[in-house]
Amino acid sequence: NRVQSLSNVELVNSKRLVSYTQSIHSEDPVILYFSDGTTASCDVLVGADGVKSPTRVTMFENIARELKDGSESKKAEIKSLGVPTYIGVTSYRTVVKADVIRERSPGNSVLNEPHYVRHSSHLP
Repeated sequence: NRVQSLSNVELVNSKRLVSYTQSIHSEDPVILYFSDGTTASCDVLVGADGVKSPTRVTMFENIARELKDGSESKKAEIKSLGVPTYIGVTSYRTVVKADVIRERSPGNSVLNEPHYVRHSSHLP
């Protein structure tokens, strides 16, 4: 794994983030709080933790808390942005090996250029 080969990066698996704190001073580390009671610190936090993201929830809670001239209803509205809301759209994702496409549809354009599927559409 390329990330693990970097000398200044530690990759830790099997942890569930509960929340984090971040100082207003950019030189201070981000403090991470995990469900097993442990903590860690980092310089950069990437919130790639899924649809029920505690990173996103904490981020919007912090934004609402730091809002100086907002009403309580505005703060509540901002905090609610961290919670996913189903809007009636379902997304399916998959990965298909190029060999399978090449075998079943040798001239398919997805083999030569990127394709993006939008609402009510399909790949060629």
